[in-house]
Amino acid sequence: MSQCTATTSNDYRCINKAQDCQEVCAAHDYRRQCGAPTKSGTRCKRLKVQGRAACSSHS
Repeated sequence: MSQCTATTSNDYRCINKAQDCQEVCAAHDYRRQCGAPTKSGTRCKRLKVQGRAACSSHS
């Protein structure tokens, strides 16, 4: 396993290990993030609830 290549919101490097055959960890994998629009106009970065298309706040 290699190091995650993502950066955090504070411009630090992620300290988690990347998933098998991927460059990012599970938390930074955009396919696993909610993606719903937030009040500030950005995309929600919380993890989706298993079996649903959004996180617990947006489902």
